[in-house]
Amino acid sequence: MRLESIHITSFGTLRDRDFTFGEGVNLVLGRNESGKSALSMFLKFVFYGLSGRAAEDGLSEKERYLSWATDEASGSVTLRSGEEVYRVERTMRASGRDECRIIDAVRNAPVMKGKVPGEVFFGLTESAFVSTVFVRQMTGAAVSGSDVTETIENLLLAGDETAGTKAALKKLDDERKTLLYKSGRGGLLYDKREEVIAAEARLREARTKSEVLRETEAELARLEAQEKEKEQLRAPLAALTKYYRVFDRKRQLDELRAAETDAEAKKRYLDGLPDAQLDRPYEAALRQSAASIESLEHTKEQSEQELLRLDRRLSQMRGADEADTDVSAVAAEGKALGRRAALCAAVGAAALVLAALAAGAAVFGYVRAGFGTLCIAAGAAAIVLAALGITLLVLRGKYRRALAAFLEKWEADDLPSLEGSAIRIIDEANERRELDKKREDMADQLRTQEIRLRVTCEEADRLASKSGAAGASLTEKIAGALSLTAAACEKREAASDAAREAAVRCSVLSSQLGGVSPETIEAEAREALGSEAGRAASEMTDEDYADAAKKLDFYDMTLPGLRQQIMAKTAKLTELKATAETPAAIEAELGKLRPELAEMEEKYAALRLAYDELFASSEDMRREVLPRIMAEAGRLMDGFSGGRYGALGADPSLHMTFRTGDETRSLAYLSAGTRDLAYVSLRLALVSVLAGENRPPVIFDESFASVDDDRLDAVAALLSGEGVGQVIWLSCRRAEAVAAEKAGANVILL
Repeated sequence: MRLESIHITSFGTLRDRDFTFGEGVNLVLGRNESGKSALSMFLKFVFYGLSGRAAEDGLSEKERYLSWATDEASGSVTLRSGEEVYRVERTMRASGRDECRIIDAVRNAPVMKGKVPGEVFFGLTESAFVSTVFVRQMTGAAVSGSDVTETIENLLLAGDETAGTKAALKKLDDERKTLLYKSGRGGLLYDKREEVIAAEARLREARTKSEVLRETEAELARLEAQEKEKEQLRAPLAALTKYYRVFDRKRQLDELRAAETDAEAKKRYLDGLPDAQLDRPYEAALRQSAASIESLEHTKEQSEQELLRLDRRLSQMRGADEADTDVSAVAAEGKALGRRAALCAAVGAAALVLAALAAGAAVFGYVRAGFGTLCIAAGAAAIVLAALGITLLVLRGKYRRALAAFLEKWEADDLPSLEGSAIRIIDEANERRELDKKREDMADQLRTQEIRLRVTCEEADRLASKSGAAGASLTEKIAGALSLTAAACEKREAASDAAREAAVRCSVLSSQLGGVSPETIEAEAREALGSEAGRAASEMTDEDYADAAKKLDFYDMTLPGLRQQIMAKTAKLTELKATAETPAAIEAELGKLRPELAEMEEKYAALRLAYDELFASSEDMRREVLPRIMAEAGRLMDGFSGGRYGALGADPSLHMTFRTGDETRSLAYLSAGTRDLAYVSLRLALVSVLAGENRPPVIFDESFASVDDDRLDAVAALLSGEGVGQVIWLSCRRAEAVAAEKAGANVILL
């Protein structure tokens, strides 16, 4: 197993990087933070993916290595396994979607769908991969001496330092599941069975398609023969109908020329008609003048009647000079007469009452005392008061008569209505003045209407004279002009309609020719007469053409359907030829698949047997395999330390030990760098036992940071030695690069 190249599209801090690896040791040299750890983790990512579990620093592998720029990790690894070359592509997005494909690089076709690439090519689970060939920074990660024996056993059986016998059993079960799931519907063995079943189905399908292919070819030949026959029958009909249309267009051309001659004659007749001025606008003007005269005469008559009505109204209204009198003065004068009459009545009545009282006093005095001074004075006072009262009553009558005359003058019944009567009289005076003004305006309007009527009559007479019409009155003259104009217009319009119809017919006939020039039509007709089909078409009747066209339409309708059938059969035949497989090739493929299936069946049976006998073989493994692993680890440790330390081992308490000289001591006595080398030795020994000849590449990421420069040459030489396989060694130390280069390693600058 060998990695050939890596392409990193996006992973951690690395973008669009390519790396090529050779056999043996490949040392990648780069400064700190240059991406060495990202490169080593990229290999784990491609073969096993990234974990979402948080590490001690709180970050998961996904969070650490998904690109900040693209939110994804993606790339591919090209590897060689035996004679086959594969490309493993993987893309993981922040959404959690993980896409992985294994591609046969020679055929460029996907294979082993749904499989974990690391398990397929390395034969190791992710845990086993991390515990063996994926060696990261080692400081503080040495195997506990007290648990080393159990650790080795667990790594061998289950690929997990912390797993027990159950984990080992699970590993065997997982290997069995790799071939066939418990449900019987998954695994490499299941896939191989499905391949055999699919191949057998393809063989049946290939035989069926082969028969269908022969039938389709025969049907296609029959359809093509029918098409050829119908084309031969259609060709003469197409020629006849074509030449008939040529001669039909020649007839249309002749008809067009005759129509053009007729249209020209009708246009000359129209242009030669007399009295061109007697048109519809002139007729409309005459009718408008006649209507205006009638309207003006009617309006004038109404105005005259309104003027007579105003004259009658004014004659009925009397003069009202009092209209200039102040209404308040009139009311005050009437009220003064009323007050005087009332005063005279009141004072006169009082005087008469006093006169009666004085007379009574005089009589009383006379009766009591005779004629005395008091009696005389009372009698005199009674006479004076009686005279005053009578005088005032007389004045009251005078004032009342004056008030009655005043009220009669102002058409009032009493004093309260006096003011209203005065206002009414004034309103009548105002109305009379308004009527006078309205009469003057009406008279002016009547004079204006008479002028307009006269002008309109003169214009109408001028218009009527234009037609040469004569009459006793203007009305008769206009009627004659209208009659002459209508006759002239009808004659001209009839001629215009005839000329327009002739022009339209010419246009229709011209459009039917489709813009083809007369010269072309004449030339086509002459050319058609030069062929036998053309001469036959020239003698065809419309019925002959209709019959030929009907037959031609039949062929034109049936041939497309026939061609579609031919196209469908051709497409089907092409598809069959493209998809059909030869039975012989499939039989050869089955001849290869069936032995492979038998081999997998045997392997599955062996796994079942191994699983069943695991417990019985556990003690044998402790007695035989573990000492062999420790011996191999000791050999490697001896080489790493330059012979200073002997083989690794375990004391009765299962503490891991080392031997130097004649002494055996615990690993705790060794420096951190030496302990790291012991742990590396253990891992390489496990890889040797677990993987055998098909060793996966071993990845060291700063694994020798604690190893001094003197031992680096021994480490590089041992890693470059035979049997170790391909090594990917990542370091930031130039001393490690120098040591690796001395050992013949391929040095790559990051």
